[in-house]
Amino acid sequence: MQPVFVADGNGAVGFYSLRTRAGDCELDNLWVLPQYMALGIGRRLLEHAAQTARGLGFAAIHIDADPHAATFYEKCGAVISGVVPAPIEDEPQRIRPQLLLATSGQGSDG
Repeated sequence: MQPVFVADGNGAVGFYSLRTRAGDCELDNLWVLPQYMALGIGRRLLEHAAQTARGLGFAAIHIDADPHAATFYEKCGAVISGVVPAPIEDEPQRIRPQLLLATSGQGSDG
């Protein structure tokens, strides 16, 4: 199952999708158009994702985060659970943070 939800503001301004399999729920995508960032849309999408996952019976959402997005997820209440190597040409030591977001409630408005 892969639920997908779109934030609409005179057209699609952001979306998220969840991937569920084998008793696990993962945030597969969460994107907001750059001109709509810092308006709370990403936070609302993530809160909706948590509610959706909770409704499907999941206690947490796993997030394989872009390194630049990890702070956003942490401000929304996710906690880092590990890292995976993600080297790219100019950054051989690059890692991707792995986070968990409990579906029972979100963090501060940070």
